[in-house]
Amino acid sequence: MFDSLTNRPNTVPQKQRYAQGRSEFTHLKMPRSRLYYYGYLAVFGTGMVLTANGIRTLIQGK
Repeated sequence: MFDSLTNRPNTVPQKQRYAQGRSEFTHLKMPRSRLYYYGYLAVFGTGMVLTANGIRTLIQGK
């Protein structure tokens, strides 16, 4: 029942060679890391712009 969870090949050495062989930033080395990183930056940037706009509206009024 648990064979598919316990008897799996060890892929750590392959991933380690892949990550250590590249000269990019640490947080952008793995294949999907750019998608996660730039998605996070887009959401964070949108939140900051909307927050700044809300503060500006509160200060200026209508």
